Amino acid sequence: MRSGNLLLRKKQFPRPVLIGIAETHVLYRQALALSLSSLESVKVIAESATICTLLDKPESESVNVIISGLEINDPNCYQMVRTLSLCKRKVKLILYGCFEDEKLIRHLFKHGVYGFVNKCSSLDVLLDAILFFNSKSHFYIPTYQANSDCSLSSNICNGYRKLSNRELDVLIGICKGFSNKDIADFLKISVRTVEKLREKIKGKTGIKNSAELIKYAIKNHLYCPYTDMPVKCQ
Repeated sequence: MRSGNLLLRKKQFPRPVLIGIAETHVLYRQALALSLSSLESVKVIAESATICTLLDKPESESVNVIISGLEINDPNCYQMVRTLSLCKRKVKLILYGCFEDEKLIRHLFKHGVYGFVNKCSSLDVLLDAILFFNSKSHFYIPTYQANSDCSLSSNICNGYRKLSNRELDVLIGICKGFSNKDIADFLKISVRTVEKLREKIKGKTGIKNSAELIKYAIKNHLYCPYTDMPVKCQ
C-alpha cells in the first residue's frame, strides 16, 4: 500500500473506523484482521464466525462497519442481512466473495447491504470501501475496473479531500438524477442547503454543470453506475 495514500487517509480520517469481522474460516478471519490491524485508518475490535455471534459480543456495540464473507450459494446470506437490519444498529455491512453477479449484488444492496468487494481485489479496495461508509451511496467497483486502474485509491482519496461527506451525499443525488427537493428530503435538510452545497461542489471541482459533475464522480470512483439504486425517502 502506498505511503502517500496512508498519510492522506490519516489526515482525512483522524479517528480509526471500528471494524467487526464475521468469517467462518478461522485462518482467513485472522489473516484479514492482521492485515487491517496494520493500518492506522481502521481498528478491528471484534471477530466471530457469524454475524449473529458477532453481534452478541459486547464490543460489537461500538462497531462502525462489519465485514463478512459470502458464498453465492449460501442459503443464509439473506437471513444474515435481515439479522443485521433487525438489530437496528447504525452499522454498515460489507460483504466479500468470489462472484460478480450484478443482479444479486444489486438485490443485496436493496435489502440493506452497504458494499461488496470481490476477493480478487486488493486490500486497498477493501480499505476504500471501509472509509466510504459515511456515504449514502453503495460501494462496488467491478474487479476488472479496480485491477485496471492503479490510481484507484489515490482518486478516491482526492475526491474525499475535496468534498465533505455531506457534499458527497449531494453529489451522489445529482448522479442519480434527483432534484434538489428529492435530495433535501432524503438527507433531511432544506432545499436551500442543497443549493448551497451544490455551489460548493462546483466551486471545489471547477465544474459548472450536472453532466460534467457526473463524469467527475465516476472518474474519481465516488459514484458507480453499476450500483445505482433508487433512493428511498423516509
